[in-house]
Amino acid sequence: MADETWDDWISEVEDKLTLPPDGEYDFVVTKAEGKVSSSGNLMVQVDSKITSGPHSGKEIKRFYVIRSTEGSMAKKFMQSLGAVGITFDTLVKHKPTMQQIAKVMEGKPFRAKIKKKEDAQWGDYMEVQWAIKPPASGAVEVTEFPTLTEGESLGYGSDSGASVATDDDAGF
Repeated sequence: MADETWDDWISEVEDKLTLPPDGEYDFVVTKAEGKVSSSGNLMVQVDSKITSGPHSGKEIKRFYVIRSTEGSMAKKFMQSLGAVGITFDTLVKHKPTMQQIAKVMEGKPFRAKIKKKEDAQWGDYMEVQWAIKPPASGAVEVTEFPTLTEGESLGYGSDSGASVATDDDAGF
């Protein structure tokens, strides 16, 4: 460390600070977690990274897949789940929690269009535009959800993934 120069340090971090150009990229979900938004909607917080091309390894931190009854948001939610193989029929059959959905999403490939944004306080960042899409090879259909521990039971459905009828079922 004592022999490290500013040139060495800049060379090491420069790639992490340089954003790829706007466009479509192949990604993989590196981390996903079920949460509740500040407006009270159930959602999955997703971290991902680009998996191919000259920008492979670049990360998009914290985009959200939000469950909502609002028309465009409901469509975006279902498109995003479909992109990783979670179908409407699978949701109706298993009634998973958002945390179960998050666990299934981890490691799944998808395709997304990104756009660079600027923020006066935080600087440049990348943002996923609209919903994520299945990878070119297609999404592998999810047919079951993992069992969760007691501390992981955030969200819609039951801890085990068994069907639970609630007033909220009308949304599905």
